Amino acid sequence: MLYIIIIIFIAALLFFSTEHITGINRAAVSVFCAAMGWFAYISYGTDFVMAEHPTEYLAFLDGENINSSNVKSFISSHLFIPYVGRAAELVLYLLATVTIVQILQANGCFDPLAKWIQDSSAKKMFWKMSCVTFLLSMNINNLTTAMLMLVLMRSMISEQRYRFFFGCMIVIAANCGGALTVIGDPVGLTYWNMEYVSATTYSFTMLVPVLLVWLLPSYMISRRLPGRMQRPIGSIFPYRGNDTILRGWQKLAMLVVGICGLWLIPSFRNYTKLSPFVAALLVLSVLWIFDEIANRRLIASGMNTSKQRMPQAMQYSAVQMMFYISGIILLVAVVQETGIFNTIPSWIESNSDNVWVIAVAGSLLASVTDTFAVAESCAALHPVVNAIGQGSMNSTYWMATAFTAQMAGNLLLIGSWAGLTLVRTERLPIGWYAKNVMPWVAIAMVAGVAFILYI
Repeated sequence: MLYIIIIIFIAALLFFSTEHITGINRAAVSVFCAAMGWFAYISYGTDFVMAEHPTEYLAFLDGENINSSNVKSFISSHLFIPYVGRAAELVLYLLATVTIVQILQANGCFDPLAKWIQDSSAKKMFWKMSCVTFLLSMNINNLTTAMLMLVLMRSMISEQRYRFFFGCMIVIAANCGGALTVIGDPVGLTYWNMEYVSATTYSFTMLVPVLLVWLLPSYMISRRLPGRMQRPIGSIFPYRGNDTILRGWQKLAMLVVGICGLWLIPSFRNYTKLSPFVAALLVLSVLWIFDEIANRRLIASGMNTSKQRMPQAMQYSAVQMMFYISGIILLVAVVQETGIFNTIPSWIESNSDNVWVIAVAGSLLASVTDTFAVAESCAALHPVVNAIGQGSMNSTYWMATAFTAQMAGNLLLIGSWAGLTLVRTERLPIGWYAKNVMPWVAIAMVAGVAFILYI
């Protein structure tokens, strides 16, 4: 049964790496494989539990006989549910941030940023859009920011070949901005929730490497742009006659509350020790109440039929990511509960100085599978990492694996949800990206890893 669970895990990684070819959604694969993995585990539960959790199981029995019903109850309540809680923390946080962005969008809070980005010079618009994407993804999350900016890009740029350049820049800037803070990417959020990293040290360590990966490829892309580009006819801004009646200062207030509220999440968690999603829900509730009060006449009239600025396909991507993250956490968990992670990487214990080997191997795997799946697997190695003295908070191991896992999404696009969204919406060929952008990302990543390992 152990081999079956391992085969299920490997099959999931293969499907992740070939999604752009097979068209089989990785969210569906992760959820299916997680369910099948736990079904296989619980079918052979007694042996697994007695091997990995004998003391806890005997205490749970409290003198009762060992039987199938008891072992299933123990697995459900003592092993499975805690992992469900971990998944729920991330999903609730992502759900809150996505909803915050939708409320801000519906009220036109991002319109001033869109007006500022629009420029007659292609290169000026490129760097303005890049900076806004980077800064927003630090506070919201990389997928939501990427979707927001890709919609804006399509309204500003008519020629597809230039949308390729701008789209690649948006993905890179979103992933890099998200990697700079513990709330900008599911990987950093996971490591922070599990207390492998602290918010301040994490951001300071990531600053220089992330800037390298953001600026070097973006600069090389910008050199391919013309002086000016043809823009679509018409306004890039949506009709605001029947979806919001907020004044300029109210929109600005909502934007400040939303962005600054998310920025204060680390302080909220440090003070209360509550999960970050509680702070995100608090910010969401404040915006929600403000929106209801400010637009109460519009809502009461039944005319609140705002045009969605974010296409349904992109909204669906956010939902898919939530299911995918839940599936990955449960899938990696069932592999971890078999005890295989404590035996397979024994070579790490005899190569404690070679953290960079793990980081590089993780980045290569994440670039063709998925960043979060690899980061979650690296987190599951915590007992082995402790044995080599790298399990402490803010150790080089956690920083290097977090950086390489997140930045690997910039190597081949298919490793990150932001990259997949670009591939789907713009039909961007992976080969084109590998030829024109990936070499510069790889150079910047090598420099970034070297910085982390030798600072």
